[in-house]
Amino acid sequence: RAEWRRLIEEQRESGESQAGFARSRGLSVHTLRYWVQAFRREAAEGAGEFVEVSVTEASSAPGSRPGRCRVRVGALVIELEDAPSVEWLAALARATGC
Repeated sequence: RAEWRRLIEEQRESGESQAGFARSRGLSVHTLRYWVQAFRREAAEGAGEFVEVSVTEASSAPGSRPGRCRVRVGALVIELEDAPSVEWLAALARATGC
């Protein structure tokens, strides 16, 4: 499941068609399209739901360096140089399945 999310993201970033991407990697285009649709359905079903995301200055967290930002999504914790954009946070929530 996570592998298909990664592959779909890779296909989108590549600019290749789904068929071309699948063919060049030895994947079934039908399976790739199935997962694209499955993730779209999940996203549509989850639309309107809120995901708790907390962003704090890492300097206030134990063991962190000053000037950094810590993002926590469930059990996932990421430390960044600067505060992320709302779009980045939304993509993170989608990628982690939150």
